[in-house]
Amino acid sequence: MQKLSVQMVIAVVFGTIAGLIVAAMPGPLANGTIAVAGPLGTIWVNAILMTVVPLVVVNVIVASASSAERRNAARGATATFGMFVGVVTASGLVCALLSPGLLALMVPAGALPLPPLAAGGAASQPSFSSLVVSIVPQNPVKAAADGAMLGLIVFSLLFGFATTRIAADQRAAVVRFSRAVSDALLVIVQWVLRVGPIGVFALVLPVAARIGLDVLRSLAGYMAVVVLICAVVTAGAYVLAVTLGRTPPGRFARALAAPQAIAFGSRSSLATLPSLMHAAEDDLHLPSEASGLVLPLATAMLKVAAPVASVTGAIFIARVYGIHLGAARMIPVVATAVLTSFGVPGVPNGAWTQLPVFLVAGVPAQGMGILLAVDAIPDALRTVTNVSVDLAIATVIARWMGAGPGAGPAADG
Repeated sequence: MQKLSVQMVIAVVFGTIAGLIVAAMPGPLANGTIAVAGPLGTIWVNAILMTVVPLVVVNVIVASASSAERRNAARGATATFGMFVGVVTASGLVCALLSPGLLALMVPAGALPLPPLAAGGAASQPSFSSLVVSIVPQNPVKAAADGAMLGLIVFSLLFGFATTRIAADQRAAVVRFSRAVSDALLVIVQWVLRVGPIGVFALVLPVAARIGLDVLRSLAGYMAVVVLICAVVTAGAYVLAVTLGRTPPGRFARALAAPQAIAFGSRSSLATLPSLMHAAEDDLHLPSEASGLVLPLATAMLKVAAPVASVTGAIFIARVYGIHLGAARMIPVVATAVLTSFGVPGVPNGAWTQLPVFLVAGVPAQGMGILLAVDAIPDALRTVTNVSVDLAIATVIARWMGAGPGAGPAADG
């Protein structure tokens, strides 16, 4: 995956160079080149799009069915899940509030013309009341076909929670089937990602031909905004640990250093679990009933930085295509980002998981391919943010359970 990330960055550079060359060509030759490259990029994006709806459905079913079972597994589980929802919602709101202003400073607006099929959808922004009604779909199959992701997610959540009311063996069969479907779809995604450099090259070339080096400026601005928002959310983890978790800041920072380093290198929250457990129990002296409950669930389910990718990404794509996302549109965008975060597979190069939010926002899916090409550094920083919040929540739950970080010689302010 690391090699693939490098290849995609190279594809962006070569696609930009090729686009600049095409822009200098005579009109008919330039138009012919773009006419060939454009469909190739669209085909690549469509290959990922075809997996998104079933992948979201089965992952939300698994997450809701499993979480409902675990809710009664140990004392403190209800508070843990409540905090999960709370911190992800806060992350989504921070992105919705900060991203538009920051992107306005760094990214040119309306640099790209809307693709023909997207222009109509962008022009007809739905009313707030119609968005509320769409939360409960009349026909889930039609909602899937129309890309009405928020209603489909609500149906999947209800279906997953409903499985906790049927016989255990039947519920297990549903979960096993859903996980098998998810695994198979992820294989398809990996196949598509292997040819990602070709798809990214084909997407970037027409963009660079139209706006020149502004494509690199725009992507650099997007990455800078993601870095800033990740820093804000990560700082919130420290505030959470110090205020509600009653953990000395220096001690928390030292305990978190090793998991953060592993998170940045591996870009996988699950890979940091052993280090997180060591930090919680040996460095912070949290009770095992707290760390053993919170950390495995958090690394598997809690993706607090997912809205940083999806909400900020949707706002960025809307800006470069000149689409205005008003408050009525941002509410379901944030809601979708929060709900899908619990079903996001914990894999590197996960920018393609932003597509449900893009569909709700009504922005062209082609933008996802460009963001995927430069996702390595933002993805690493988002993983660091996830891990930081995981440990912070463990300190808060330990405090709630009546046993905060143990006093010891390492404690300091």
